[in-house]
Amino acid sequence: MRFNDTSLSRVQCTIDFIDDKWLIKDGDGATKASTNGTWLFGEEEIKVENDSVIKAGQSLFKVTMIV
Repeated sequence: MRFNDTSLSRVQCTIDFIDDKWLIKDGDGATKASTNGTWLFGEEEIKVENDSVIKAGQSLFKVTMIV
């Protein structure tokens, strides 16, 4: 996805579906963190749930899960 936010890194974060849950990690998810961070915890892996609010760079995103 592309966003009009110059504070986002080229690879801001990764979102994966593992063991029946969505997880978000800052940066490429392996070795490199983003420049301005994702969420509030930097390099930690965070479970994404309905109504979660994710901060990436200067942008806020609200998660809406459709079932």
